[in-house]
Amino acid sequence: MVNTKKVLLIIFLVLIPTSAVISSIYLYTESKKEVLGVEVRKEECSFYVSNLIPRVAYVGKEYYYIPRIVGCEEENFQVEVEGIGWLSVTGGYILAGVPTQSDVGTYKVIITVKSSSAEYIMEDYIIVKEYEE
Repeated sequence: MVNTKKVLLIIFLVLIPTSAVISSIYLYTESKKEVLGVEVRKEECSFYVSNLIPRVAYVGKEYYYIPRIVGCEEENFQVEVEGIGWLSVTGGYILAGVPTQSDVGTYKVIITVKSSSAEYIMEDYIIVKEYEE
């Protein structure tokens, strides 16, 4: 007759740990193999601007916007602005300017943030108004 305690002891102390180690080694070696038809590429940086642009600018008052660029470890970004003559990029990434009386109205602004691997384009509107106290 078979001793049940010895069989259980062998199963729990020898067979289960051995099978766990062997399956772990097998899965590790299989994960290192190249799969045909699958191209391994470096994950590209995908960033975006997380804060909104101030929508109202006042005549004679300084307007500025600092885009908060998130989603990427890279820090070498280039910021460009189109659509408004009085608004320009200073300090590499800060949009600043002072609208004049002739700039009163609504303007579509296009902000482009570029890095070495990607580009993000943000379109919005800025309303230039007379200063009200």
